[in-house]
Amino acid sequence: MNQELKDLIITLAQIPSPTGKEKKKAEYIKDWLQRQGAVGVWTDQTGNVCWQWGKGKEHLTVFMAHMDTVFAESVELNIREKEGKLYCPGIGDNTANLACMLMAAKAAAQSGNEPAYPVLFAATTGEEGLGNLKGSRELFGTFGESVDQVICFDLYREAITCQAVGSVRYEISVNTKGGHSYNDFGNTSAIAAAADLIHRLYQTEVPQKAKTTYNVGTIRGGTTVNSIASEAVFTYEFRSIDRNCLEEMEMGFRRTLNEMQLPGVSVSVKEIGRRPCNGNVREERLEALTKAHEEILRRHTKTEVQRIPYSTDANIPLSMGIPAVNIGTISGGALHTEEEYIEQDSINEGLLIALESLMLYGELK
Repeated sequence: MNQELKDLIITLAQIPSPTGKEKKKAEYIKDWLQRQGAVGVWTDQTGNVCWQWGKGKEHLTVFMAHMDTVFAESVELNIREKEGKLYCPGIGDNTANLACMLMAAKAAAQSGNEPAYPVLFAATTGEEGLGNLKGSRELFGTFGESVDQVICFDLYREAITCQAVGSVRYEISVNTKGGHSYNDFGNTSAIAAAADLIHRLYQTEVPQKAKTTYNVGTIRGGTTVNSIASEAVFTYEFRSIDRNCLEEMEMGFRRTLNEMQLPGVSVSVKEIGRRPCNGNVREERLEALTKAHEEILRRHTKTEVQRIPYSTDANIPLSMGIPAVNIGTISGGALHTEEEYIEQDSINEGLLIALESLMLYGELK
């Protein structure tokens, strides 16, 4: 096993980096890259840590992996080794993939060579949840017109993603007068009104053109058991791989809100996230990029690699028409739980996957 890579995974996994609070991990990564010989490492205004291998500003290839995890700072990040597995919250999503990408950056920095066209390495912020892909948006807002292709490292190595799942997310607040549960009986409850609205949203007929889904993920409201709630708040999202389907869901959502006209009830809506689907990507270029990485993954997993639509940092370049794939470098499981783990025997292969991907775009020793 590559002990250096294992140690890097363990170190990174134990640095808290909830979405929006990646600074400590970013500082470590910047320092680590500089110690490996990377010259000119910088941090952009959203906290992405970036380094460019090679000169020039055109025909960029971007390698990216997100730094943030879904876990709050209060979650203990203790490494456990058991039966060939490394356990730690966030170790699979996305610590191990990030570490493999960083080791590829080290190989580039120490290669003594320059690629024919430049390669940009980026450890990004805000990929998870309500981060709304802010690091990826910043990166491609800056470099997008110069980028030829993107390789995003996330999730597990048994699948590849070249089709972005788009989503729209809202926070919906329902307000009423409320009151005492006995003295003011008959006043409208915000919780009951919110439940009515949720019921109506769950009657939505989804478009059939492409897989489209909806979900109410959280709900809160009320103060005590003997109070008629004056406020209830819930979050709602819809997803699809097709932009037209998202637009249909948006129209249906607005129509349901307009139909929700109850005396003494006010409803306010706040958009809290929007992730785009694929844009007008040249299919032949995207297919060539996908097949090249399917072959790399197939060689190291010894299995047939599945193409699975997903929502990742790659959504942004794909929406801009830039060919992009998302691949994992390791095997693991229990994603987004405190029992998250990676298979230790996939670590060596993970490094080879990252290096072989890099060798498609630059010469290494």
